[in-house]
Amino acid sequence: MKKRVLSLILSIAMLATMAACSSGSSGTSADGATSGETSTSEGSSSADSEEHKPVTLTILHEHSEEAAASVVSSAAFRAMMEKYLEEHPWVTLEEQIIASSEIQAKYLALIAADELPDVTYVKYTWLADTAGQGMLVDLTDYVDPADYQDGRYSTTYEGRVYGVENKYSVYNLIVYNTELWKQAGYDEFPKTMDELIAAAPAFESLGIPAISFANSAKWFATSYFLSPLMYNYCGEDWVNGVIAGDDSYSFNDPEFIQALETLQQMAPLFNADFNSQDDIWAAAWYMQGNAASHIVGGWGIDTLKGLAED
Repeated sequence: MKKRVLSLILSIAMLATMAACSSGSSGTSADGATSGETSTSEGSSSADSEEHKPVTLTILHEHSEEAAASVVSSAAFRAMMEKYLEEHPWVTLEEQIIASSEIQAKYLALIAADELPDVTYVKYTWLADTAGQGMLVDLTDYVDPADYQDGRYSTTYEGRVYGVENKYSVYNLIVYNTELWKQAGYDEFPKTMDELIAAAPAFESLGIPAISFANSAKWFATSYFLSPLMYNYCGEDWVNGVIAGDDSYSFNDPEFIQALETLQQMAPLFNADFNSQDDIWAAAWYMQGNAASHIVGGWGIDTLKGLAED
């Protein structure tokens, strides 16, 4: 019988992806991969320890101390973990920290080997293969959906709750270099997708991409481009219907095909090597003045600030 584990599920109002967060440390993976770290509470009362048997839990996540120094979501995660340990001094957490760009491959390997830790990240789209196979703990009786922004929609499988959202994140923020856009003939950033796509030749003549883009981890294109295009062309009902498995909606629908075609039309805006670069590179490339724009999540603003001095 497979071990059942608690899951931390990243809740995002988009389809099919868990966000990866950029750190402010260029030249490293998103969160500085390490493993085998152990966290215990300090300064706790002996009375608390005597009332409970010692418990050791293994936990897999992507929030290293290095990442916490520059990424707000990682700092928040570690702060809450430390708070938990202070309030539960009989608990020891054995951390396995993996860079966000590597967490999917590691996680799938652990599933195959039936070696999931006690607490782990799980993508929303993996619930059928994990919760559906009895690998996750049913938390329905321990949580109130009304306490959460999405009513636990993103952590629910067949009416039962199997995880706690790790965070909500702001996506699709466009940062741009006003001087480079002026050099391309634009006094302000384009207001429509058609205007944006039409700007590609101007930047080609300048020898720089309009948008610094990196998709080596295979999430950037989905999170930052395809997801908003789906909402734009297909509508919220379509997106929610696909997520819910409603047969009335299909990836063969012409609206979804149009979203894909628009993403394809955006290709000239990007640097040609985007499939071999990661999000840290893309942020640094933009900040160095080698691209006119960059698209980030809320966490990415801190990354860009951290790069500003360089």
